[in-house]
Amino acid sequence: MTDSLSADAWLGRLLGKAAFHLSPAADPAMPLAAPAFIDAKVATGDIGRVQKLAQAGYRLVDTNVRLDRPNGALDVPVVTPAIRAANPQDADAVRALGSSAFRFDRFHADPDIPKPVADRIKGEWAGNYFNGRRGNRMIVAAEKGEVLGFLQIIDRPDHSIIDLIAVATPAQGRGLAGAMIAYAVRQGPANPWRVGTQVANVPSLRLYERLGFRCAETQYVFHRHVN
Repeated sequence: MTDSLSADAWLGRLLGKAAFHLSPAADPAMPLAAPAFIDAKVATGDIGRVQKLAQAGYRLVDTNVRLDRPNGALDVPVVTPAIRAANPQDADAVRALGSSAFRFDRFHADPDIPKPVADRIKGEWAGNYFNGRRGNRMIVAAEKGEVLGFLQIIDRPDHSIIDLIAVATPAQGRGLAGAMIAYAVRQGPANPWRVGTQVANVPSLRLYERLGFRCAETQYVFHRHVN
């Protein structure tokens, strides 16, 4: 069982039931005590695996696109809000923005996950930066003491990852996302970059393409709820 499923206690707490990630080679039809939640990712070209997941009761909730960009400075317009590293005083504002800014992700796309729960997942995901549980760096866009956007980053030895990015609805269209990414590239290690987003999230795809990211991989994301 441990080779087939990895438990996610954090996600399980938020969902109110045991949560697991299915390993790529595991049998999706394995029995599991209710209540439980299991997610699985599979390459879009692996039709055989897709069929097995569907037959075992997994529901397709997302098509994820991974985009890569080589290291190098970004030429983006200057923005009025200050772009800076996050500090502990930003924690509540970042959590609140994380709880309200997302709608294309797999949790919001799953009809078996109530919207308030999906909102809380994203808010706590962002907030985990401040308690040292997620991410190595966070950048914020702030104006007159208000956090208008944030960028959560994971730095690995051979690449950096855009883990989570959000801009408040009233501030969208002002170039804040690009400005935060450019700041992170400039201030961080000389790494190539990686980001994942959803096929349905056309605005994000267009943003990353403008910034020089290119599609490297696509995956289907499946959820199964055992009730």
